[in-house]
Amino acid sequence: MFDYPTLSKLAAQDKEIPLIFSELFDLARSYYPSLSRFSVVLSEDNKASNYFIADKLCPTGKHDYSEQEITSRSALFQIYTNHKVRVIDDLTSVTPTKRLIHLIEIGHQSSYTAPIYYRGIHLGFVFINASNLCFFNQQNAQRDIAFFTQLITNLLIQQYESQKHFRSSLAVALNMGHSRDPETKEHLTRMGRYSELLARILSDTKQDITHQFIHRIRLYAPFHDIGKYRIPDHVLFSTKKFTDEDRKIMNNHTLYGEEIINDVVSLSDNHSITAEEVQFIKNIIRHHHERFDGKGLPDGLNKDSIPLEARIVTLADVFDALLSKRTYKHAWSVSQVMEYIEAQDGLIFDPDCVAALRDNFESFMNIRQQLSDSGEELCSPVF
Repeated sequence: MFDYPTLSKLAAQDKEIPLIFSELFDLARSYYPSLSRFSVVLSEDNKASNYFIADKLCPTGKHDYSEQEITSRSALFQIYTNHKVRVIDDLTSVTPTKRLIHLIEIGHQSSYTAPIYYRGIHLGFVFINASNLCFFNQQNAQRDIAFFTQLITNLLIQQYESQKHFRSSLAVALNMGHSRDPETKEHLTRMGRYSELLARILSDTKQDITHQFIHRIRLYAPFHDIGKYRIPDHVLFSTKKFTDEDRKIMNNHTLYGEEIINDVVSLSDNHSITAEEVQFIKNIIRHHHERFDGKGLPDGLNKDSIPLEARIVTLADVFDALLSKRTYKHAWSVSQVMEYIEAQDGLIFDPDCVAALRDNFESFMNIRQQLSDSGEELCSPVF
């Protein structure tokens, strides 16, 4: 039986949530060594994606960055609709899926799944596996796993609630900026989706990319141009070629954006967001106009000295902007856009990002088609 006070003490630490999850699972396994896997999945827009994974039978399992759609026929849909825990005594007894077959092959035999709810909002799921059959039907295990799951749920709810003020403040700042920005709302949404997709593709080779990285870049990529809120109208809405002075003014939007984030952070609860998360969004805002060859702004960073999240957003931003019609430009054709991106491979853009876009082009165009600007005529995705 768990030492409940010790687990509660671990859960109350002032640490990054994934670190606490890891320590809680390690302690749980000291009581029940057959516990083999623990993961937390967050849900949004009818999609479920991993936020944390600890797999004792397959250490590389933590690098599972796939995303699953929650359809009305899926098991996950039934779990969060019924608001009930699902226990499977023998994983081989249920309809096999590709993911389930993989879990069975590496030695997981039983499972426990609990939905995470807060004030009518479905936040995600807790998944726990054991390496023996019927583990979760043992009386002590049932009580202890329920307590463990409640600790995890409470931590996620605390994180959701504590960050709500910060993200609400950011949303206000973004809306103020967007009301003066020639870019469309759909562009901002696509930016997040493109950036998330690039991060998922690159996760196979980039150790910097974690589950938290993927969730953050989808959330914060749309804030890349928030500093335009402070650009004068005669520059921001100009349809003419910029003068040197106009260009200098516009280039300051990255610095203005960072200042806005500092202002929002100063008005937020010190515990509402981690320093790492603040730095992540500031990296996107300040450095999305750096160039891979070191000739960009504002700091002239090059190659890997440019934060990865900024390198990803740079390509996502340019890709979508060139394909889009604006008051100051016509939409480029798909072939023109890709020709330009290929020509700037290694100059403006990170070659790894360009390769990820090129090799998964249809997936990016699917996002564009799903989130097209109102009244926009889409170009055919043919080179």
